[in-house]
Amino acid sequence: MLATLIRKELLSNLLTMRLAVALAFTVLLTVLTAFIGSLEYSHNWDRFESERQKYEQKISEATVWNQLEPILYIPPQPLSILSRGLSDGAGSQFQAGMHWMWVTPDAVTAADTDLMHSLVRIDFTTIVAILLSFLAIVLGYDAICGERERGTLQLLLANSVPRSTVVLGKLIGGLLSIWIPLALAFVVALLILLANPDVAFSSDDWLRLGLLFVISCLFIGQVFTLSLAVSAFTRDSATSLIICLFFWLIAGVGVLNVAPSLARYGVDEPPWFEFMQQNNDLWTQYNEIIDKWVEQNPRPDDVFFKGLQAEGRMRYHHPRAYEWQARRNGFALEKRLEASSKRYKMLEANQMPLAREALLVDEWSVLSPMVTYQVLSYRLARTTLSDNLYLAKNARRWRNDYYEWLRGKGVLGDRSFFTDDPLHQEPLIPDPESLSPEELAPDSDYMRERMAWMKQQEERRKTSPVGLDLTDLPKVSGNLQRDLRASMAEMVPGLVVLLLSFGVCVLLVMTRFLTYDPGR
Repeated sequence: MLATLIRKELLSNLLTMRLAVALAFTVLLTVLTAFIGSLEYSHNWDRFESERQKYEQKISEATVWNQLEPILYIPPQPLSILSRGLSDGAGSQFQAGMHWMWVTPDAVTAADTDLMHSLVRIDFTTIVAILLSFLAIVLGYDAICGERERGTLQLLLANSVPRSTVVLGKLIGGLLSIWIPLALAFVVALLILLANPDVAFSSDDWLRLGLLFVISCLFIGQVFTLSLAVSAFTRDSATSLIICLFFWLIAGVGVLNVAPSLARYGVDEPPWFEFMQQNNDLWTQYNEIIDKWVEQNPRPDDVFFKGLQAEGRMRYHHPRAYEWQARRNGFALEKRLEASSKRYKMLEANQMPLAREALLVDEWSVLSPMVTYQVLSYRLARTTLSDNLYLAKNARRWRNDYYEWLRGKGVLGDRSFFTDDPLHQEPLIPDPESLSPEELAPDSDYMRERMAWMKQQEERRKTSPVGLDLTDLPKVSGNLQRDLRASMAEMVPGLVVLLLSFGVCVLLVMTRFLTYDPGR
């Protein structure tokens, strides 16, 4: 009997115009969003590959340690096509600068797409959160009170069918009715993504896709059972529809707009100019320390520094210039690393309260089924602010390993940090103190001869370039991004709320229907 009731409920929903229209709109929007998202992903992937290859080319051509400027590149996430979140589908980069560290990584994307951020762009998650949740309300708001108004419910209950079987038939039949458009839309989106050669899903991504479909089913099932409960507690379909739409608007538009405003009252926002002032003071102190060192260790005359200097590299300078520069670098670079750590703490103190506001909004998402579902989807796609902070934390750990590696190699205070001249390289000016100012003039015969000599030396170097040995360059320890287990740990509160609210709604429907009087 239960199977008959499920089939009756399913067919009555599938044959209605409202489900057909909703199905058509769902598939159409899914095709458009998945196709456009796939194109943007390919564009972002090409941009990411281009930047990464240029960086690798630059690293391969580096001849001094000062030219490395290491950068971590994180490719675009395939699941961001379905759940854009904060990253908006772009790859990320983290620059391991010597005098700065960032709280979050930067996006790797083309500048010509910046204006697109002013437009509202939807994804699969948005379609489920808005369109399919609205369909769940449309199918559930009159499932009980509507039949009461038409008189069919009284006839059905007059038969020897247990009320629990009737309500289960309505519940299961209604859930299948809304899961069919969801499954069709999900399959269509997946086929479009798989048709893109740039999209490659790992085993972790496939598990995340499966979980995304499961929580999508759970979310719209929750909305349907909630509307079914409202239908069981109201006497007419008009009242039921008004109540359902009211809660739908509050849960969606209301929470999304109110939560950020409330979060701002719960967090003290330090003004940006305070950090800028602290930063200026910090680097003023750093410059004073370096100036004091220079006073105690006088710089050789400029003539000792005559040579070739470009792209962070010195060549053909006098050995006395190299010796002084190496001592200055050894002192200054350590002080710069100390200053960068202090600067990061100041930046973190200034920016993390703002990040805390956004994190509070995610935490408060449990107040709304719609927002809960979107936050869970973004966490599966690893496109939340929390994921960005997690990534940056691991990137900073790698940065620390990198500079410890440089210390271990002893290059911070060595001439190899800024020059690739061999130890016995003849300088441009072999004996500066024996030359007169006239001989050192740029248009003198001596300087013309020496410049020609330097040009010949450069031509010889082009035929036999010597790069750096980077075979033992520190690798990233562990995963830069959250693995599935870590993502699931972040999702536990939202999943618990979804499951509990779904169970409570089912219990309310069952309890109410067992005592429901169709004649009153």
